[in-house]
Amino acid sequence: MKVKIGKHKQWIGPYQITGLLKYLGFSADYCHKLGGKSPEWLQNLCEWIETKRNRKVKIKIDYYDTFNMDHTLALIILPMLIQLKENNCGHFIVENKDVPEELHTVGDDFSSEGECTFKKYNWVMDEMIWSFSQVLDSDGDSEFFHYPDDYDFEKDLFSPENKMTIDKEGLKGYNERISNGLKLFGIYYRGLWD
Repeated sequence: MKVKIGKHKQWIGPYQITGLLKYLGFSADYCHKLGGKSPEWLQNLCEWIETKRNRKVKIKIDYYDTFNMDHTLALIILPMLIQLKENNCGHFIVENKDVPEELHTVGDDFSSEGECTFKKYNWVMDEMIWSFSQVLDSDGDSEFFHYPDDYDFEKDLFSPENKMTIDKEGLKGYNERISNGLKLFGIYYRGLWD
């Protein structure tokens, strides 16, 4: 796989064009007023130019990239989630049903602001990050498989003298947490922007 994605193109409109006048000594206030009074043809020209400008995107997928596609995508998604959380420029609105009860807010979740909404956002981001890190960790579930000291991997797995035990409840909870983090990724996918 080879992925080369360029920066987003910035909109260039009448306000941006008239804003350049401040480098000639005009005040920012004057530039803003002038941008608001720009003729319609200038707005149309800016919109036409915008249709001709595209973000550079080159993606080549090899046949082996889809073999373990969940792992391949996790290699890309995990560092992006970590960077997005570290930038912390904003947050998406998290519904109470998606977080533990101690993080629930009172009233309409979509109008509430403040510390609790950031705590909910951080909790969801942490769950997504943890889940994708577990997808990448091939030994993540090893703590739920218990082998006796004299366990022989060469022997038949089901022979009575070669007994391995599995913490089924722990393994179930582990897999449910991974599934929940991946579900949250799907639910809040459209909010993953900075």
